[in-house]
Amino acid sequence: MRNQVEHRQYEWHKKHQEDMGIRSMMRQEHVAFLERRMPEGTRLGKYVYMPRSIPGGKRYMQESFTKLCALENEMGRLPDWFITCTMNIKNPAILSQLRPGESPYRRPYVVMRVWEEYTAELKKDLFKKGVLGECEAWAMVLEHQGRGVPHLHIVMWVADCPG
Repeated sequence: MRNQVEHRQYEWHKKHQEDMGIRSMMRQEHVAFLERRMPEGTRLGKYVYMPRSIPGGKRYMQESFTKLCALENEMGRLPDWFITCTMNIKNPAILSQLRPGESPYRRPYVVMRVWEEYTAELKKDLFKKGVLGECEAWAMVLEHQGRGVPHLHIVMWVADCPG
């Protein structure tokens, strides 16, 4: 699903490294050093710079982690809640929009539309309505599992949490 989109973004960045003025080559001494430790007959692949705007990339995760550490430092304590949410690919809202016998993996935009609706409702419940307590701060990271299903991690600080 979203993996297809991420793969297309990766391919675009791989193809346009030089157009963007990004040095994507390692010095030959570094390549030789790394290849000495590799099995016989194998070579290093090409380094591709991925911007931090692409979810799931190394820079995206590093920036998310850094922001979370800064938020924790500002709050002065660990988060009160850690919430994980994964899309059920057999959700009736998804299956009702598919043709008979069609797989949800063939129509990723349907899955993502339902996911966006559900996560918007979840965020409203958690952050605005305060079902787990009055929200003081929160951080969220979106991932996609290997099979392409969206997956969300949320940490949340609430006022007057017993614990």
